[in-house]
Amino acid sequence: MTGGLLQHARKMVAEIATTGGFTVSAVLKTPNESTSLNVTGLATGTWMSFDDLNSGKIVNSTSNSFNIPVSQLDAAEYPYLVNGRPNLLKHKIIVSDGAGMSGTFTITEQHPNATLGMMVCILGRN
Repeated sequence: MTGGLLQHARKMVAEIATTGGFTVSAVLKTPNESTSLNVTGLATGTWMSFDDLNSGKIVNSTSNSFNIPVSQLDAAEYPYLVNGRPNLLKHKIIVSDGAGMSGTFTITEQHPNATLGMMVCILGRN
């Protein structure tokens, strides 16, 4: 049994992630692409460039993530559970960036947040 305050917090986080004004729409696909689901969630993308003055080398790094409320996956009966445990590794996600350019990513890491009911997915470029 979950306490009332925690249930309320989960509901609020899901609302923020799906309709809160900071949402991004995406298409989530199973690894074999037999099932797809339109999802909304919170997306981040960062790019960093470091100029090492000692060697003159430039190192570029990107990091992309997408946070999906588990309630969306459950409501659509999306197949994300393996042996009763959340598993979105190797699933694909198609998402547009701030410039409107669409990119296809593969989920390379996942961090289920059981407290708030979110799947935090780290994305790798295809």
